[in-house]
Amino acid sequence: MATREPRLLLATEDEGSIALDQKQRRELLRRFEQQEEEIRELRSKLRQRDRELGQREKELAERQKELERLKRHLATLDVTTPPSKHLYRPAAPAEPRSKGRRPGGQPGHVPHGRGRPDRVDETLDLSLDRCPDCGQPLGDPAHTYERFVTELIPAYLWVLKILVRRYWCTHCHGFVQAETDRALPNRPFGPRLASTLVLLSMMGLPVRRIQETVAAMVGLEVSVGAIQGLLEASAEALGPDYEAIHREVRRAHLVQPDETSMRVGGANWWAWSFATELAAYYELDPSRGQDVVERVLGADFPGTVVSDDWCGYNVLKGKRGVCWIHINRHLQAVEVAHGIEPRGPRSLAPPKFLRAGHPPTTFLTFADGLRALLREAVEWAEKTPASAVAERVQQAVVYEARVRALCDADSADEDVGRISRNLLKRMPHLFEFVRDARIPWHNNAGERANRSICVKRKMSGGMRSAVGARTYARLKSVHETARRKGSDFLQLVVAALTRGRAGQWSRGPSTA
Repeated sequence: MATREPRLLLATEDEGSIALDQKQRRELLRRFEQQEEEIRELRSKLRQRDRELGQREKELAERQKELERLKRHLATLDVTTPPSKHLYRPAAPAEPRSKGRRPGGQPGHVPHGRGRPDRVDETLDLSLDRCPDCGQPLGDPAHTYERFVTELIPAYLWVLKILVRRYWCTHCHGFVQAETDRALPNRPFGPRLASTLVLLSMMGLPVRRIQETVAAMVGLEVSVGAIQGLLEASAEALGPDYEAIHREVRRAHLVQPDETSMRVGGANWWAWSFATELAAYYELDPSRGQDVVERVLGADFPGTVVSDDWCGYNVLKGKRGVCWIHINRHLQAVEVAHGIEPRGPRSLAPPKFLRAGHPPTTFLTFADGLRALLREAVEWAEKTPASAVAERVQQAVVYEARVRALCDADSADEDVGRISRNLLKRMPHLFEFVRDARIPWHNNAGERANRSICVKRKMSGGMRSAVGARTYARLKSVHETARRKGSDFLQLVVAALTRGRAGQWSRGPSTA
């Protein structure tokens, strides 16, 4: 009996059944098993990829969190960008808010109007014969009142011709000639014109703007090189005055220094100011380090220095005061990072949240306590007599103990820990203003001394050479010191340029 070969029948929708023999069926089953194995491998790989993706998402979230923390930390440690650039500033209102009162002087206040001029150079009589509207003849005036107008007469250039008599000295075997203080040596400009150009430079004008200004006002065409040469000559003549200011600053009881960046010759330099009550000494230097402080003041400076918490001032071994406004900027930087409107150093106002989120409770408690303590210390120092030295010293110790109680160097809040460590490190300098009534609790004088340099930096972008930088520092020192003492800066420059030249003589060229 013949053996029948088993067959597998596959039915299709259009052609009916398809018969498969045993070999074809095994091949088909083998392919099915192979595809199932591939599917299992793909599913395993997919699960592995899902696990890797989840791990990477977790790492990305952690790195994003670390990046935000570093950004907040960088905002508090950035030393190249001034705090005014990275702190929150409330938007100015589109329309000025009315204060509910009329502008000008208020009832009961002493008037501050412009007084009568000391002299009258010309009198102008305004009268009418007929009415300008209808032509009716007019008689005598009903009343008369006076107006005083101060006007600027057109400036003009004064050209001085100098006849120089040269003489042959038979003893010295050379030509000699007289000198005058009405002209500068080897320059076609006089000392008053030079001092005016120096004053325009101290007003923050770049050299090309000075060139345009004198051309517009008096019609003088002068080159940029000639202007720069006059500035350098004036700075050289003011050398003794510059050194005198340096000595005055080193003898002062209180100095408030500050530094700001300045581009010089395409490189980063630093403009240093050392301000006292009646003097201001400036230096421009490539360094922002301790060597500048030590060179200007000396490590054994006998007075008191009030500055920000820049480490360059740590070289000083004498009395130090720390600016609390700069300490408050560290608090403000943290507030900005958490979406809180920054508050003033003595503000007792509650925090104002600018965006949703979890408030940093530990930091807010720390900041509120520190600001309340500063407010109390400033008010106590202002009302306590300067002669109560022992009481002031004792109270400063009390405030230092309260700051130590507020600080937590190991706080779980990174910002609180970092600011606490900074305060504890500077503890001996925090309340110098409580001990000594002559010491301020801020460094506003140092900041104001550098403000005009910041304006010049914005207008001119910096300086082209080290010679120009040091020329500016010397002129700026004399100008700011003259302003503080109420001296006539123009006259100071003229006196320096003409110092010792009247009635003097010099050797002329060896040939006629």
